[in-house]
Amino acid sequence: MVDLNTCACIYRTLREAQNAQAGLAEKLVSGKLGKQQFVDQEAIVTRKKNECRDKIAAITSFLQSM
Repeated sequence: MVDLNTCACIYRTLREAQNAQAGLAEKLVSGKLGKQQFVDQEAIVTRKKNECRDKIAAITSFLQSM
């Protein structure tokens, strides 16, 4: 069964990751963040986004199978 609270949590986590990624890009462009720091932190954010997308795909697949 799909819990709406779980869906909301996944959405919130994905949105936070997107905002963090945008913030990292702004810091890189403004020179407040070094290139290697950006690459390292973006890898973490990208991993979180991919985990959220995988969870969303699993929920979608589950709902389509009903």
